[in-house]
Amino acid sequence: MIKRSYKNNIFLNYIYEFLLNRNFVQALWPTYLVFRGMSLIEVGVCESVFHLTSLFFETPTGAIADVFGRRFSRIIGLLLKVVSIVMLLFTHTFFMAIIAFIVSALSYNMESGSDTAFVYDSLLENNEEKKFTKVQGYREVVLQVAGLVGVAIGGILADIKYEYAYGIEIAVLAISLIFLLLMKEVKGRKIIQKERFSKKIADQYKISFMVIKNNKILLVYIFTLQFFSASITASFFYLTNYWQSLGYSLSIISLFLVIESLAGIIAGIIVSKVMAKLGKFKLLLYMPMLICLGLICLPFMPLSVIALSIMSFCESILYVAMTKYINDFIESEYRATILSFSSMVFSVIMIIVFPIVGLLGESFGLKTGFLILALFTVIVYLVYLFFLMKGKNKIKEIDEKI
Repeated sequence: MIKRSYKNNIFLNYIYEFLLNRNFVQALWPTYLVFRGMSLIEVGVCESVFHLTSLFFETPTGAIADVFGRRFSRIIGLLLKVVSIVMLLFTHTFFMAIIAFIVSALSYNMESGSDTAFVYDSLLENNEEKKFTKVQGYREVVLQVAGLVGVAIGGILADIKYEYAYGIEIAVLAISLIFLLLMKEVKGRKIIQKERFSKKIADQYKISFMVIKNNKILLVYIFTLQFFSASITASFFYLTNYWQSLGYSLSIISLFLVIESLAGIIAGIIVSKVMAKLGKFKLLLYMPMLICLGLICLPFMPLSVIALSIMSFCESILYVAMTKYINDFIESEYRATILSFSSMVFSVIMIIVFPIVGLLGESFGLKTGFLILALFTVIVYLVYLFFLMKGKNKIKEIDEKI
């Protein structure tokens, strides 16, 4: 048996995150719900419920990780994920689907922020925090490879029968729990015995928001990643239905998503070199610009597959850049909470964007929905560009200090 140690944490985490994120059903659930008789609007509402739940529980669950431990939070998250998939597998009504998405959101919340904070603090225990960017890059590769395997196999299984994809998903998640239990909880967390937990949660909120308020550049990073990430996510999920409406089978669609995953893998491999070459300002300038171009090309085949791949590449780069920035500037006991705040911003945007695209798709077709989303994203980018240029010198100054 593998001995629990902080050095083993990173290796075990690679295996765990591969198993956790090798999701056979992640790209299929919109088509699955449509298969169950739901409309695109109802699909959009399900996703909005997911993010509305995340909005209320993201920061409290981050505080749970800071108080009781990162590994503890991740174990609860994994168990909730299994429950949500079982519920979705047997859902026959819109109400049941809503409940499944609420549980799924809680699962996501327990893992979100805790995963990155767990990795960074494990490196701190070994005095290897300088390796964080490289480790994050490797993690991104693991996630993308997991996604590649998931969509490739999941598409084939779903073409045979949707239930096969969901059944095997549950089995693999059960196996992943073994590797999570082998990890060693990181030290340095505050175990509060005399204080009420509610007071600790309130303190986490107060101090975390003070950190955000006093660091305007941090807001730039968070907004940049989460807005463009939300646009990509909304497009990604509706694309399966859009491609299916064009006559492509789930097996072919899974092949398209494999290409997208390969782009993310390449990004994870070269992310440290890209960050070193561009610096934070150019990275914040060019990556969102390329995402806008990708969104414009998204509705047009075969450019659609290339556009999605470009967006995946840019999103992976932005994700690593932002998490590195947060971990460089935020103290350990608030790190998971701040990362969860970042995810909360993503949830707010998704609550608005996802159902609107679904409504547009249901009313005018998904092609029109994608084009309107692209237009709106370009407008937001131009506004964002104004503030980015305004803070150019400050961003470069901070970049040179790191």
